[in-house]
Amino acid sequence: MRIRSYMKKDKGSFLRLSNRLTNVDFPQYRDMEVMEIKQKQLALKSLENNKDNIFIAEVEGECIGFIEMKEKQDFFSDKIYAYVATLVVDERAEGKGVAKRLMKHAEDWAVQRDISVLTLDVFASNNRARQFYQHMDFEEDIIKMTKELP
Repeated sequence: MRIRSYMKKDKGSFLRLSNRLTNVDFPQYRDMEVMEIKQKQLALKSLENNKDNIFIAEVEGECIGFIEMKEKQDFFSDKIYAYVATLVVDERAEGKGVAKRLMKHAEDWAVQRDISVLTLDVFASNNRARQFYQHMDFEEDIIKMTKELP
């Protein structure tokens, strides 16, 4: 497996894998159709505006996962931090170290920019992802609370 920069030929795989981000048990108030449409829009926007910060995991020329990185500014300290905007692994490649390799690439990406904090967002109901990130030494920081009203 190798990690490399995104190339135009990856667009189909990128969009296909991006669909996996809606395979989560969302709270009832979230409309699944709206979530799927929004995810596709976000993926296309990433390819338009941030493709230089998308990295592909590939085996024998096949895209088996990707990670999208961004720089963001902390609301409280104004310090720049590295942000994992998206991490997706093909379901056939789950449990084979792909996500770990992509996260290691994210850490290296941040260090190359003299950034000492790496952050990400994950839906509370995505227990598998939360366990993975905790295993990768991430800690919860800000927790968003929601309440559906009648």
